[in-house]
Amino acid sequence: MAKFLKQTGVCPDGTPVMAGVFVLVDTHGVPLTTAVELLQGKGVMPDWLDFYQSALRVGWKPVGILSKMDEAVLDVYGTVFRDAWRIRLFECLNALGIPVPG
Repeated sequence: MAKFLKQTGVCPDGTPVMAGVFVLVDTHGVPLTTAVELLQGKGVMPDWLDFYQSALRVGWKPVGILSKMDEAVLDVYGTVFRDAWRIRLFECLNALGIPVPG
């Protein structure tokens, strides 16, 4: 695994959650869907909160961040996962007081 990726947690099913995916996308130019597919192939889940917060820090707009994330999650995991993921993401962002698209 790339040295800028850092495990930040574990999913309920035991899948490691890794922060640092934003570096792949923003610095190295890897499309988010490709990065997520690569991680899925390694049995890893991106730390989506870290991705969102990292994108905000460099000036990405919340609606653009969510759009890219939503597309990648839909492409890699499908509609059912994406719908549940989106609800949970918004709950987490709201709980942390992080801006989300209206």
